[in-house]
Amino acid sequence: EGTQVFTTDPKEIDSIVRAAWGAVYRGNFDNPHQQVDNFMQQYGNLIFRGPEYELPPPSGTDIMRACCQARKSVGGLDGWAPADSALLSPKAFDRLATLLDMIELGNGWPDQLANAKAAFLAKDFYKQEDPLSYRVLVILPALYRIWASMRLHNMEPRIASWATPEMFAGIKG
Repeated sequence: EGTQVFTTDPKEIDSIVRAAWGAVYRGNFDNPHQQVDNFMQQYGNLIFRGPEYELPPPSGTDIMRACCQARKSVGGLDGWAPADSALLSPKAFDRLATLLDMIELGNGWPDQLANAKAAFLAKDFYKQEDPLSYRVLVILPALYRIWASMRLHNMEPRIASWATPEMFAGIKG
């Protein structure tokens, strides 16, 4: 058996994790477009098709609702937890709506909001030296999580048009 080396240096940890998980994220086929074509040929008849669904531009009211309904969860690298955002003023929510509208129109996320942190939870106590034996939880900035929550709420009418009783995720209830 080889010598095990442990590190607490974030750059070394990142390198080790990227090397171990790289193959998983690259997938196991050479031609992803062909794989999609094969999938669609086999299951395409089961995929919902309907007219394009137009979402309204983000509104301060929608963002405020998402903030006030946010679960108590960890903050992002910016130090804000989603529930903290409920303390903002109506004018601040309107400003955030303008920012999110600009992002959705293609201007991209500000650099400060394009960072996440990962927490590693061991799946097997006896394999802590194996990077693949960890569950990786990614913690995104609070504003991103609020935006996603707001848009999921905005999509409820569309989701209701194709949801089935067998579904248990991404739908109400």
